[in-house]
Amino acid sequence: MKRNISLIYIALASLFFVGCAEDPRMPGNLIGAKEPVVTTEKVEGIKATEVTVFGKVDKENGTQVTERGFVWYKEETPEEKQTQAVTDGTNESFSFKITSLEDSTKYIVQAYAKNSINYGYGSTLSFTTIEGLASVITLEALDVKSTSIEIGGEITDKGEGEILERGVYYAKASLTEAGTEKDSLASTMDTDSYTCTITELEALTTYYVQAYVKNKFGTSVGKEIEVKTTDGLPVVGNLTIDHVTTTYAEFSAEVTNPGDTDVTLRGFCYGLSRNLEIGAAGTDTILCDAGVGLFTGRISNVEQQRPYYVKAFVSNADTLVYSSEVVSFTLLSEKPTVVTATPIVGDGTVTLGGSVAAPGIKEEGQPATIVEAGIVWSTNENPTIDDDVRIDLWGTSTSFTTYITDFLPGTTYHVRAFALNSEGYLSYGDNETFTTVEIFATLPTGYFSGEIQVPNSGAYLTLAERRVGYLVGGDKNSYGDQTNQFWKFDMNRDSEYYLTWQENTSHLPAKRSMMAIASNKDGIHVWGGFNTHRQPTSDHYFNVFIKNNWILAEDVSPTPMYGSFACYLIDMIMIGGVQRTASGDSIVADVWKQRVIQTPRWVQEADFPEAQYSGYAFAVGDYIYAGLGLTSIGMNPDFSNRLWSTRKAVNDSEVFNWEEQEPMPGDYAAKAGVAIGSSIYMIDSEGYIRIFDTIAKTWSTANSRVPETHRDIHCVFSDGKRMYIGFGSNRTTICYDPAWDR
Repeated sequence: MKRNISLIYIALASLFFVGCAEDPRMPGNLIGAKEPVVTTEKVEGIKATEVTVFGKVDKENGTQVTERGFVWYKEETPEEKQTQAVTDGTNESFSFKITSLEDSTKYIVQAYAKNSINYGYGSTLSFTTIEGLASVITLEALDVKSTSIEIGGEITDKGEGEILERGVYYAKASLTEAGTEKDSLASTMDTDSYTCTITELEALTTYYVQAYVKNKFGTSVGKEIEVKTTDGLPVVGNLTIDHVTTTYAEFSAEVTNPGDTDVTLRGFCYGLSRNLEIGAAGTDTILCDAGVGLFTGRISNVEQQRPYYVKAFVSNADTLVYSSEVVSFTLLSEKPTVVTATPIVGDGTVTLGGSVAAPGIKEEGQPATIVEAGIVWSTNENPTIDDDVRIDLWGTSTSFTTYITDFLPGTTYHVRAFALNSEGYLSYGDNETFTTVEIFATLPTGYFSGEIQVPNSGAYLTLAERRVGYLVGGDKNSYGDQTNQFWKFDMNRDSEYYLTWQENTSHLPAKRSMMAIASNKDGIHVWGGFNTHRQPTSDHYFNVFIKNNWILAEDVSPTPMYGSFACYLIDMIMIGGVQRTASGDSIVADVWKQRVIQTPRWVQEADFPEAQYSGYAFAVGDYIYAGLGLTSIGMNPDFSNRLWSTRKAVNDSEVFNWEEQEPMPGDYAAKAGVAIGSSIYMIDSEGYIRIFDTIAKTWSTANSRVPETHRDIHCVFSDGKRMYIGFGSNRTTICYDPAWDR
């Protein structure tokens, strides 16, 4: 019995100790009490400035919890902790809404509890507040005018808090580029979708626009779009011919855009020319009502067999605008309606033609058939098929063209197209005139005002690929006074100086005459010649085109001389000339070459077959042609009509092998020359034009002679087709066209 009582006491004591250790609410601290055990449970409701956090006291650990709450801080500044005790909730679970946070920021939070022993902390949780900014997209422009744009945006997310402002930014430069100065326009609307009307803009100008929205967190912008203002003008188009009869034609057009203001007037204008303009001679009008959309008109007071042109027009308060389309019609007729094409005068040919605008109609109203068509021409107005030259050209097409070479130069002709239909009706187009090219035409813009007066004393050359000619130096008079002027003759049709002389501001550094001249395509080189003391020199000057300044080269000509002639073909080639010695002037047959793209040095070749000066050298294809110079010195020097050729020398080891060609015909000295294509054109002292065909290796003589007024020749140039001869006793330049010399 005593043993059982002892066991009961032991059991009761055990229960007492266990119960005291787990009961936090018993007064006093138990032996072995610790800080509470806490769990940071979760984070919910994350917003831009607030979040709700949850914690739990898992164990009080032997003494009562007197405080519980949360500690939080920014991840980047852990030393700046904030603490909040919590009284709400059950003894175990508790929560708290943290406010006044910063948006788009990462925070660390942990729950805590305190008892008389110490603080207990739960594990840390992290969260990032969301962006508080609103979101907006830029909408497409609703209405674009010359000085205004209606455009806006749509708020897709308001963010947190109240929307303070919505509107658009705009500028002439991209808003995404740093430093762009921009304007803003706030909308008066308070809806998610809003518009603004930007005013006081410039017409036909591109603007860059972004929608924006503001709240307490800042400003958000949408994607940038480009909008170009209009010209403010109305647009008319879709011009069509709807119906044509023997007495009238009906049309329609459409105003597709009224522009910035209401359309006040619209209609059609018509006439016999495509160049239609209200109020101009030959233009009639049909007025229609105001408004937009489709409008129609009828034209009835016109003639048959004549093609008429029509275009639409529209007007608003700003201006009058025409349609880009121009349509044509011809009233139905029994006779064909024929159009004569504008003649085109070419190189020795004239392009003529015409077209059948309508074949005529049969009695039953069906189209007739064209059985004959072509052109007739004469030197008299309104040629006919009975009396004048006729060419039949009718085929499968309603238009026809031919190229004719039978016309005389410098003559005015009249031409008409004609057509005959299956009903026997013959019609003609309008009378067109053209004048063929003169063989020798004085250029109204070709007057030369330079100092040079003595023929063949200046150095000249043609650069056909540039379509320019150059003239350098020369004698001002027979006393030996010289010039250093540098002139250019422009043969480029695209130039504002076409067929005019222009003095270059870069003059030759020294006054010279009787120089040799050549070009290696990069610039012009001149050698030797007389100086102001009438002494031969060995100077070498060159002018590079891109710099346009003359430079005295370090190298010099092999020997002081004048009257040498030169050309360029891989090397600069200089031939002949006159050297001065103690015993007097002597004509030489020296041939020198210089490769200017390498270290400049002169290499002497074998002598030219004949000693000459003031001769001619031309590079044609792979060959050099030279000769036709003077062979004695004096007032009436002897001359040579002999011409030689040699193939180009590719390297220094190759030598020139001069082959004599057929001599130039006639008994007169060559006065000037130029290469045109594969032929060499020479003019002699009596004005005969001798032509050497380098392929056939034969000479021929042109039908016409240079006029006496221009036989004192200073220079000859070519644009690759024609020859320009300057400048005779009257200081003018004439154009010789070989294609019309027949």
